[in-house]
Amino acid sequence: MRLRRVEELAYAIVSLTALGFAFATALHSRVPTGMVLTVVLGATLAAGAGIAALLYVRITGRYLLEALWRLIERMEEQRRHAPYQLWRIRLSNPYAFVASLLVIAEAAVLIAAAILGRLGIESGVLPGAGALATGVWLLGRSLYHPVVKVGRKKPPWYVVARSTFPVFDGLAEKLDSRLRVSGDLRLSGAGYTRKEAIYLLSSGMLLAFIAVLASIPLAILVSPVLLAAAAPLPLLVVLAIKAYAKAKLGERARLAGEEHPYVAFWMWLMVSGGGAEPEAALIEAARRRDLFPGTWLDGIYARRGIGFVAEMQPSKMLRDFYRFVDAVKSSGGDVSAYLADAVWRAMENLRVMLTEYAERANTVMTLVAAFLGLGVLSALAIALINLGAMLALLSALTAGLPLLAAVFYIVLASIQPRLRERYRDAAGIAVAAIAASIPPLLALTGLLRSDAGVVYASLALAAGSYGAMWWSQYMVKRGEEDRLADALRIIVEYVKMGYPVPRAMELAAEQIGGVLALRLRSAARGRVEAQSWLLRYVLETMQLMSRYGAASPEALERLVKLVEMHVAAWKETRARLMLARLLALIVPVSTVATLKIVAPMAQRYLSTAVAAAGPLRPPPGALESFNIAVQWSMALVGLAGLLMGLLAAKATDLTIRNTLYALLAVLLAALVAIVPLPLPLG
Repeated sequence: MRLRRVEELAYAIVSLTALGFAFATALHSRVPTGMVLTVVLGATLAAGAGIAALLYVRITGRYLLEALWRLIERMEEQRRHAPYQLWRIRLSNPYAFVASLLVIAEAAVLIAAAILGRLGIESGVLPGAGALATGVWLLGRSLYHPVVKVGRKKPPWYVVARSTFPVFDGLAEKLDSRLRVSGDLRLSGAGYTRKEAIYLLSSGMLLAFIAVLASIPLAILVSPVLLAAAAPLPLLVVLAIKAYAKAKLGERARLAGEEHPYVAFWMWLMVSGGGAEPEAALIEAARRRDLFPGTWLDGIYARRGIGFVAEMQPSKMLRDFYRFVDAVKSSGGDVSAYLADAVWRAMENLRVMLTEYAERANTVMTLVAAFLGLGVLSALAIALINLGAMLALLSALTAGLPLLAAVFYIVLASIQPRLRERYRDAAGIAVAAIAASIPPLLALTGLLRSDAGVVYASLALAAGSYGAMWWSQYMVKRGEEDRLADALRIIVEYVKMGYPVPRAMELAAEQIGGVLALRLRSAARGRVEAQSWLLRYVLETMQLMSRYGAASPEALERLVKLVEMHVAAWKETRARLMLARLLALIVPVSTVATLKIVAPMAQRYLSTAVAAAGPLRPPPGALESFNIAVQWSMALVGLAGLLMGLLAAKATDLTIRNTLYALLAVLLAALVAIVPLPLPLG
């Protein structure tokens, strides 16, 4: 897992480097200085660079978060008489220690600015001295003093300092119980344990109060309005945490809903075959967080009973399911029979959800197609009337494409299935970004002519490199799933003959062949490796059967049925998404064909009409503006074709990893390639 994170971090750095080159190219002297194109290009570059930077921050944030928790654990382990110990510094209040460092740093900046002459004495030295005194006072209160003389003249102030430490924790615990984020759920149900949730609230409120206190010298220097603006910051922090908890709860509910049939099958398997409790299946799922990202927290709650899992479940459907399991178990009913039926009901619900997703994805792709086709044809028509209006419309189309892609992504993110495949999308992002940046580099050095050919070269290289990376991995996944049901049937036959499951897997691998055989042999030796989520689930399930002694032919036959229903549901969804793929292919091709047919006819008409006299004579420069419109439209159609192709591939393959980042990396490099086009913008 750590090696994979390092690789993703490296790919993100490479992608940001390629985007940085694209931005530097955009600032080259040959870039047109017209306001419309400059604003559009700058906004698009800023949006893409921001999202790419977000990927970088998210990846590096994992390391920072791990380091923070390691520091907290170390301080907890080394705690003796003092509440915390940081290296050799013994602290009574770590929050006050952090606050003191921030205030002292602010005082140093103010005093240094006064010494350098940038601030006056009344604006620098006086506020700086006050901040320094406050910081030193906070620092003294944060350090631990093992021996303190208690008397009338020397009260135990360290006790007062230590008493401020649990204040924020107590307030956070009350907020955790008061903030209702979804029904009867607390913040700790959003993906955090109760301790983590309280720590999140406590730290957020403390940092917000520190920010308000630290803004006092700045407000004295600039304006009291700043202090008034910072006063609501603690409340905004609490509201932001609440909104974040709601979003996490919604994501967890969707993930748990998709995983429901497969977790329910584990429950039936362990209850009927292994004689275990239903909670044991959730605990096993929690140990495989990569396989069940939406159920791992339920495994933590399961240690307190299935009823507690129901109360902390964000999905109403699953809440009712767990409550009924708890009721059947408490009344002494047949839990195994109920779970056997619940598996197929859950799979049918998943199939309905996939169908609704396909219909919505097709609707959004239709809007993208209408935006492209009508926009390009309208730009060509306006070119005959007004050059400025044509350029404004083409600029709006250029800016609107990435925005429309973001809208499409948001719509998909709210409804798209999240059972992730192990595609190495980060590698595809880096390769596509580098490939798309090569033609602009050659044009910048003079090795290529600065025209629309640079755009086509960028699109071709980016699409080809990303497509090759994606296709090679997709074929591996397809090879893993194509004959999975047949392999399971062979394993069932060998188990009926008396072979253990690992040996049956090795014998089935000899008959199946291909990449699936490699995966079966690896699983027989105890190592599960696969790009396909379904294959990973099947191999983990068979290992679970062997461990609990539940590898009966009946259980294996039910597993075969579950796999067949899974494959059928996904195939039906991909068939319904055929419209999205057709639109991604037909609309750009038909638009280019229309341009190829209409452009020569319009050019001949304009060349003749300009020379003629009369009221219908086109305005001066109409032919030049029309040629520019055709050139820009061809580049725009190619760019939009790549956009639609990537979105259709993402929607069809039901992956949600980093396709948007790849899209923006390629999009920005292609937009930079448009820069050297001869646009008469001043």
